[in-house]
Amino acid sequence: MRQFIFNITFILALLSCQKLEIKRVTKILTYEPEINGTIVTLKGNLMDIAGEGVDQYGYCYKESDDGTPTINDSVLNILDNISKGDFEANPRGLLFDHNYICCAFAKNSDNQVYGSVYDFIITNYTNIDLSFQTVDFPTQNKLNLSNEIRNVGSLLIEEYGHCWIYSPTNAWIPNPTINDNKTLYTNLTNDTIFNLYIPNLEQNQTLYVRPYFKLTGNVIVYGDIFSRYISTAYVSTNNYYISGNNAILVGTIDLIGVLDIVDHGHCWSTGNPSPLISNSNTTNLGPINYETDFNSTISLIQGNTYYYRSYLTDASGDTYYGLTNSFTF
Repeated sequence: MRQFIFNITFILALLSCQKLEIKRVTKILTYEPEINGTIVTLKGNLMDIAGEGVDQYGYCYKESDDGTPTINDSVLNILDNISKGDFEANPRGLLFDHNYICCAFAKNSDNQVYGSVYDFIITNYTNIDLSFQTVDFPTQNKLNLSNEIRNVGSLLIEEYGHCWIYSPTNAWIPNPTINDNKTLYTNLTNDTIFNLYIPNLEQNQTLYVRPYFKLTGNVIVYGDIFSRYISTAYVSTNNYYISGNNAILVGTIDLIGVLDIVDHGHCWSTGNPSPLISNSNTTNLGPINYETDFNSTISLIQGNTYYYRSYLTDASGDTYYGLTNSFTF
């Protein structure tokens, strides 16, 4: 009888039990940040998502030695579909040699949850590269130059540009600094190409240019030096020699200048005391890349007066002339 009563009691107890409801909560985990040169990688794991869902998740971080960052500080949102699992992102615009703290977070309209807090600091910038891209002289007295800055990573470049200086001789090689002539750009957070344009180069001097960038804490890094002797091309008209019914006209390329010489020779006329390549006869001797004397031979007619002068044309299309000489055959 007692066994029967026990069984009935047990069955009733089972029937009266209600289903146990387990409420899910959002859980998030922060991994220790990874630093590779200038690149910081923040990592985390969205372990579980509450029934109310998650509207936003990612990382929050701030410049500090201690405390807890929140979504009111700097935030890196994960823009992919919200799902459980590992995630990572790279912050940008961080100050060099400054302490930061970070943690993963997830939130909805009612609540925020945070992972553990980690600290990190960038102390190495040596993988940032400053390389020359193009050097162009549109004319003998103008310079276009560009550099590329690469591997900025997560750092903020507070200032960058070019600095330059002139030296009258090659006896010593000056190192231009930001205390000399310079161009200045600010607040760079991505790799980029930046330009230098000098419209009025100082002549008959050596130009020295180098790129630079500046980090927090007045850390200044310079790139390689580009140098070039700056001079305008110069050609002179020399004597002539008679050989039978021909004249040998002599000229000298005194200075090549900064641009290639695409043509040189003499222009001459029997009626124009100021011959030009556009209005007179020419002896086109073609390109040349060194300083030298050169000769042109022309045929003569008895009784004529001949006006001649040397010329050269550079890669920009500009033509330079020597003085005009004349003789009568």
